[in-house]
Amino acid sequence: MRLAWQCAAVVIVIAVLHMSLPAQSLVQQTYVIRMENDLADAESDVVHTCLLVYPDGKYRLERSIQHDTGKPDDQVYLGLLSGELMAELKQVLSDQGLQSVPRPSSKRGVIQDVDSLFALIPRQNELQSIGFWTTKDRKPYQANLKPLQAWWKGVMKQKAPLAKKEPVNNCDPPEVVYRTGGKDGQVTFHPE
Repeated sequence: MRLAWQCAAVVIVIAVLHMSLPAQSLVQQTYVIRMENDLADAESDVVHTCLLVYPDGKYRLERSIQHDTGKPDDQVYLGLLSGELMAELKQVLSDQGLQSVPRPSSKRGVIQDVDSLFALIPRQNELQSIGFWTTKDRKPYQANLKPLQAWWKGVMKQKAPLAKKEPVNNCDPPEVVYRTGGKDGQVTFHPE
């Protein structure tokens, strides 16, 4: 009986200590969002599009068309979001519905009807990861994703200059650093 009370006391102390530990917090926002989409068409081509938006509104957009018979056709665009699109993005990202979309689950095997949507969003206390391979996968969350997808379409309509000498890097985002625990505790996330 005494051992049971000691175990219970240890569990309570651990729970109290865990609650008193400071949560991790974003040190510096190095980007606002990274999104990507893969779309397989009827001609066996895959169109890969990615977007990386920085806090100052600058963005990198890459489009790669992979033909079934050869080298991909890669294009890189560097632009600046309009004030309207940047404000809309901030509003979309602050929506509780979008924040509640769960982390992606892994998928194995052949994926039919690929129309993927993936996003990384540095939040104050975590790096939110959203991912769906098909429209069917994201259907239960469509109401929460619709504003983000509408914003994405608005960005695609902007005419950014083609950066012919800029190498393709799949919109590789910069590291995100979160502070955890004590003064020197930091965790760095670099999604791959």
